[in-house]
Amino acid sequence: MKSTNLYSIFFCLIVTLMVVSCGKKMASTQITTKLSQTIPTRQGPLIAIGESYCGGIIFYVDSTKKHGLIAAGNQMLYAKWGCYGKVIGATSAAVGAGQANTLAIINACDSVNVAARVCNDLVLNGYSDWFLPSKGELELLYKNKALFRGIKTDYYWSSTEVDDGKAACQDFYDGHRMKYEKSKIYNIRAVRAF
Repeated sequence: MKSTNLYSIFFCLIVTLMVVSCGKKMASTQITTKLSQTIPTRQGPLIAIGESYCGGIIFYVDSTKKHGLIAAGNQMLYAKWGCYGKVIGATSAAVGAGQANTLAIINACDSVNVAARVCNDLVLNGYSDWFLPSKGELELLYKNKALFRGIKTDYYWSSTEVDDGKAACQDFYDGHRMKYEKSKIYNIRAVRAF
């Protein structure tokens, strides 16, 4: 009887830890799947670039080694940056700014099927908190592109707006960064933070 109670307590603790560590938007149907894949050891789950974790593959880990960015392992989306002729004016190129940039774009532009909205509306691998990466985050993704399937050697949009009605993008062939008119259709790769 006591071992059954201990097992129940242990199981509840693991499920709670997983839900907290993998973010607030994990679908309940994924809990049992994730439980079998990511049972923490005494040291905790392995958090390193290239590891599968919380709906994708880790491509950036911050200095605390507890937080970072994940991109879907195999996901191909295309869209206009959108909002052509409208200045959003509240986007940043910094690492960590992609989610705020995405929300700023969505709040200022009601166009459908634009890059930020496509990422924001995406539900993939049990998660719904995806966003369009900032220019700095897209650079980190480019540096680790070998970890992902379906990465095209073509242009990818960032969530960073630049002057003259343009937005920043990056060529995943040779890494050069540029700015293009927001009306162009390019690749997008949704990311999420943990």
